[in-house]
Amino acid sequence: MKRLQNGGKRITSSGKNRYKFFRFTEELSLVNVDVHRRDALEIQYLPEGQRSHFSYKLEEFLLRDSTPEYLALFRKLKPLTVTIHLLVYHIDKVFDLILTELNNNSPATPNLLPLLPALAKDLRNMFYNKFPEVLTTLINLLDPKDAHLLETLF
Repeated sequence: MKRLQNGGKRITSSGKNRYKFFRFTEELSLVNVDVHRRDALEIQYLPEGQRSHFSYKLEEFLLRDSTPEYLALFRKLKPLTVTIHLLVYHIDKVFDLILTELNNNSPATPNLLPLLPALAKDLRNMFYNKFPEVLTTLINLLDPKDAHLLETLF
């Protein structure tokens, strides 16, 4: 059985393709709570002047999300985050833009959440100063009835 993005599974048996929706409890049992992601554990040192991890992730999610909210945020963040030096210089503005968008609960929220580990990877110790604000925002986003958002948060 293959899990599909829209909350169901495709069953192939005896030559027929059927589609069965998951019950909410089944959907919750499939949530992958992996707090030790390999992406977060890898430490890669970027040479001076090279692009930041956050910039790469920002562009990667541009291909997945073309909502007006994400495009507007992309246009604001891109010039501020090209290199790690620019990211450090504009740290307050970058956090304000991301947290404001997350607090507004925009349609771009599921694609903004994976940007936070990339931001933490680039900023390392400087991320801890902003961590209480980020944690408060993430706690406010928690919705026990939305299994996909729960999986994205973890």
